[in-house]
Amino acid sequence: MKSIRFLHCVRVVPSAFLIFAATLFASSAFARPNLALSRNATASSVQSPDLAAANAVDGDLSTRWGSLASDSQWIFVDMGQKDTIDSVFIYWETAAAKDYYIQVWSSETDTPSYNDNGWTNVAHVTDGVSGENRSITFAQTPARYVRMRCMVRATTYGVSIYELEIYGNTPACPIPAITMQPVNTIGIIGWPVPFRISVTGLNLAFQWQRSNDNGATWANVAVGTGDTTQTYTMTPSASDSGAQFRCAVSSPCGNATSKAIVLSVPKTRPPRTNIALNTIARSSAIQSGFSAGLAVDGIKSQASRWASAGGDSSWIFVDLGAQYAIDSLAIYWEHAGAKKYSIQTWGSDADTPSYNDNGWATILTDTTLYYQPPPVDMCLSFLHVPVTTARYVRVRCYARLTNYGCSIFELEVYGNPVPTGLAPNSRVRQRTPGMSVTNTRAGIGVKLPGARNFTCEIFSADGKFIRGLSSLTDATMWDYRDRFGAMVQNGMYVVRISVEGNTVQARIAVCR
Repeated sequence: MKSIRFLHCVRVVPSAFLIFAATLFASSAFARPNLALSRNATASSVQSPDLAAANAVDGDLSTRWGSLASDSQWIFVDMGQKDTIDSVFIYWETAAAKDYYIQVWSSETDTPSYNDNGWTNVAHVTDGVSGENRSITFAQTPARYVRMRCMVRATTYGVSIYELEIYGNTPACPIPAITMQPVNTIGIIGWPVPFRISVTGLNLAFQWQRSNDNGATWANVAVGTGDTTQTYTMTPSASDSGAQFRCAVSSPCGNATSKAIVLSVPKTRPPRTNIALNTIARSSAIQSGFSAGLAVDGIKSQASRWASAGGDSSWIFVDLGAQYAIDSLAIYWEHAGAKKYSIQTWGSDADTPSYNDNGWATILTDTTLYYQPPPVDMCLSFLHVPVTTARYVRVRCYARLTNYGCSIFELEVYGNPVPTGLAPNSRVRQRTPGMSVTNTRAGIGVKLPGARNFTCEIFSADGKFIRGLSSLTDATMWDYRDRFGAMVQNGMYVVRISVEGNTVQARIAVCR
């Protein structure tokens, strides 16, 4: 562990030029408190009112105590209570003491004498130098009062001290260290949102602060004291979205400020149809009993959710059944959410979506989700995405929030059908003899009077475009047995075949 250097910086005063050396007292995590700081001090004499004894314990190295010009001088400090001490540090002015004692007075019931009676010597310095910073150590000694007793001056002036510091075996005072930072939080309007912080240290005070201008200014919003873990809870409204929060921690030993985090308050989900409801869903490996389909069944409960197997890399996608121009998603995360994830789409109807990352288009990159679970252990991420034409929508998780996998109560997708120009009940006259559409147990077949290029478009019964294919000759264009066909729901569909400007349209029923 590195050590730190406590370096006191002062200005040059007319009576002396001070050169300060670095002084080591503790490790980088701890600094012992100066037991003399701001305590009562008493001196044998003062040169003038502005050189009072209190100046030697005020923590200010530009002020000093100065005695009358004689050898026999002293200054003592009342530490307020008995403590065990082991060192004194003195910042001497040019008018230093050449020969002096460090003395203690242990009794708390008697007032220290102004002469030498009753004082106990714990250290003796005989080589004092003008303008030095002297660290004086000695055996651990109980004391209530500590005195510097000058026997012989180093100059023709009196004696003068910028600062007299006392250190003992008082338990080490830890500089506050933040062990758990508050995190970027997604809140829900009307639900309490807690911000949490954990800190090591003693006698801690917490000041929660808020900024509405991206950290340019901060306003205090809540305080806390004592415990090393603090929670600030607020109930957000839509206007709170984008506000930043941080916590300033202070103690007698030092200060620390947490990182600034951002509160996001999504708008409520749109009053539109969730086009992912009751669709077919697929996912990577699951935790037993929590299949992908439970994330699109419209039920938000611990028993009805998708949960991936343990690990950082997982995914879930839904087949919307047709192409939509999607513009937003609502993800109801369980406590085991994703720390990092992306939203991806698969627009092609001609290809079956891959179970790896190949072919997927990312429309929302590395979304960061940090949240504190509301009382019902659910967090809503409402995401606006660029308007994208897609048949399949995937949530791709890269990193977990917890030691579990990733879990979603419900995945909702919103968008509008892609215009097709097809009237579902229209009848298209066959203009090429021999061109036909057949519906077999294997799938939809196309018959042509010769090998030539043609296109096949498949629509739902209400006119939504589902899939587009092309071929050179007779073929089974929609095989119910392949992976694509297996994900298609039973129902009525419209098939339109076009070749060299000729078109035929037929209604077929899928019933596996």
